[in-house]
Amino acid sequence: MQSAQNGDAKSYTQLLQEVSTYLKAFLASKLRTPADQQDLLQDILLSIHKARHIFDHSYPFKPWLMAIAQS
Repeated sequence: MQSAQNGDAKSYTQLLQEVSTYLKAFLASKLRTPADQQDLLQDILLSIHKARHIFDHSYPFKPWLMAIAQS
């Protein structure tokens, strides 16, 4: 995330791909239809994009991610 925050587009793309893979499994356990899963995934990714500037590297990434995903 730090590289992404510093403007590294390749790192940001990789981060979103890895987060998407993780979140797809999480959402599959919560929502029945793939369309609903994909819609919520896109909402979460947008929220991550909007909030990426507030992530503090002195804290773990996963709890921050899941706080966004569960909100």
